[in-house]
Amino acid sequence: MPKSSLTNGQKNRIAELSADGFSQAKIAKLYDVSQGTISNALKEKRYEAEINRRDQMIENAATRGVEAAIANGEVALGDGFKRLKG
Repeated sequence: MPKSSLTNGQKNRIAELSADGFSQAKIAKLYDVSQGTISNALKEKRYEAEINRRDQMIENAATRGVEAAIANGEVALGDGFKRLKG
């Protein structure tokens, strides 16, 4: 099979097909690529999902930290944060 590069849209669809129970071999035939290409596309999608999940966790933790600091009276909102307790 020729070397292929899949579009992001194709990789998304491959991930959907895999989640729906299609084997990597069947998906590879649909896209006329090797099973290894499908495996790599799925790994890439899992990696992206994990990075997004961790980024969201960091953002949520930062937000909770700011909210907690405000609730505890440690900072006040105004022209930026101002430390109230020392």
